[in-house]
Amino acid sequence: MDGKEAPRPRRRRQPDHNAPLNPRFTLQYPGTAHGPCADITCAHSDCARKRLVAGSTCGLCGHPVGFLRFWELGLIRGYVHQECMGRYLETQEARIAMAGYN
Repeated sequence: MDGKEAPRPRRRRQPDHNAPLNPRFTLQYPGTAHGPCADITCAHSDCARKRLVAGSTCGLCGHPVGFLRFWELGLIRGYVHQECMGRYLETQEARIAMAGYN
């Protein structure tokens, strides 16, 4: 060897599935500047990922997330609509207030 250290392999950062809330996301509609291709038969991996997320069901209401604003809640709840998340948080705040913990 010429005295140089071998490069260390890069460690992939593991997702924290216990994080309470990840930032909200917005998927742009197909055919728009940042959305997936309008042609559903395209072979782009990014388009396939966006369609997969949009087709996943909301962890609170059970309807497809679609191309809207949504939250990612990790493995337990998956993706949830922004509106569903707001209603859920309001319900939790009401339960805390009724229990006298505030």
